[in-house]
Amino acid sequence: MARWPELGDRNSAKKQLGLPRPKNYDVNPGMRSNLLGAFLAGALVVGAVVASWLATVHFFAIKELEKVTAHYVTLTTTVNAVQALANEAVDYSKRNAAIDPILQQYELKPKPGASVGPGQAAPKPAAR
Repeated sequence: MARWPELGDRNSAKKQLGLPRPKNYDVNPGMRSNLLGAFLAGALVVGAVVASWLATVHFFAIKELEKVTAHYVTLTTTVNAVQALANEAVDYSKRNAAIDPILQQYELKPKPGASVGPGQAAPKPAAR
């Protein structure tokens, strides 16, 4: 088995089966007990976890907002279509009075005896 060459001998590394020389790392012993460095590394890890959590919550909140927005658009379109249909029915009732009972049933047209004159208070809707 090949031995590592001595650090001072530069040529012996080439002679022993092409093994590279080991690198000498000089570790500062003060870094091993540095509390500030450990605190900062811990704060970095905690910050990364919190940022990941917030990104995940934000992602799912945006997905829910897109669903609610699509539902809102659908409801708005439906309300507009129903309102247009009701307006057409009221216009049609001006030409054909046979539709008046249906419009009065759904409170789209007031009943003949329930007109509100000036100075009279409008009837209050029933409490639900």
